[in-house]
Amino acid sequence: ECGDGYVNEGVEECDDGNLVATDDCTDTCATPYCGDGIKHEGVEECDDGDADRNNGCDEMCIAHGDPQCFLPYTSLNLANRNVNSMATVICDQNAADGQFNGLQWYRFEGAAGTHMPEIVPPIYSCGTHAPGWVNGSHPGLADGVVSRQVCFNWSGNQCAWNAQVDIVACPDFYLYHLPNAPVCNLRYCGTD
Repeated sequence: ECGDGYVNEGVEECDDGNLVATDDCTDTCATPYCGDGIKHEGVEECDDGDADRNNGCDEMCIAHGDPQCFLPYTSLNLANRNVNSMATVICDQNAADGQFNGLQWYRFEGAAGTHMPEIVPPIYSCGTHAPGWVNGSHPGLADGVVSRQVCFNWSGNQCAWNAQVDIVACPDFYLYHLPNAPVCNLRYCGTD
């Protein structure tokens, strides 16, 4: 049987004695190959199951995109972080929402949206008093990590407070290196 360490001719292509899908022999005892949708450690940089190099992984299983895109990040996916939410009042200076926890890389996804807005959200949106937005444009894939200003809208001033952040475009998403908000109650917002 697959995983017993013996190659059964005509039934298995390989058998490395385990059922680990990401090593030298897959968990179905097939020889791994670029394009099978499984990233094989030490053999491939990536494997997304296709030959489209525009989504970060090419036909040779070589990753395309900034190296930061392939490092760990924290997901911001709560619905109350979306610009359409007017619920609760949370500040991005502490771990009040269970996700934001100070200076690190974050990705907006799920109900929070896919990226930070480039237009000014109304006050009291995204679960805070003064919502944060990118004052400028997001980078392209070839731009690498760029510095941008995030402004926080409050009391008729679209940039009452601001913070310098780093942003990198990854295939299909953005990553943001976000510091604590300058004061409370300010929050980084997401949109679709």
